[in-house]
Amino acid sequence: MLAPKKALQVVVPRPGVPAEVDIGLVGAGDVEGALVKSGGLGFEGLDLELVDDAGAVVATARTDYDGYFLFDRVPYGKYRIRIAKTSAEAAGVLPELRLEVTVTDEHAVVRTGTTEVGRKPQIASAK
Repeated sequence: MLAPKKALQVVVPRPGVPAEVDIGLVGAGDVEGALVKSGGLGFEGLDLELVDDAGAVVATARTDYDGYFLFDRVPYGKYRIRIAKTSAEAAGVLPELRLEVTVTDEHAVVRTGTTEVGRKPQIASAK
């Protein structure tokens, strides 16, 4: 599987003027898994981010009704998966999943399996 090296390229053709366009492609694969609640049910509707070694978000995904997620056309490299900040706050969960993956030509499809999402600790208040 190949993916563009740059995320977006715009080409404006000129009538009658031939143009040569080089689009850099790199090897790519898929990352998939499932997020579940403490009871084992799928965690639906969480926005996830795939973060590279430099800390940049390279892809986003949303969990399905059963907690399944898929990042497709992921360029080869090392990544970590986290829950997007707004999604984690809305669901009352911790954003860090401690999921690290490496996509290579030998392991183009990475399956993380089932991961339980940690609840945000609550501080008791005296009323």
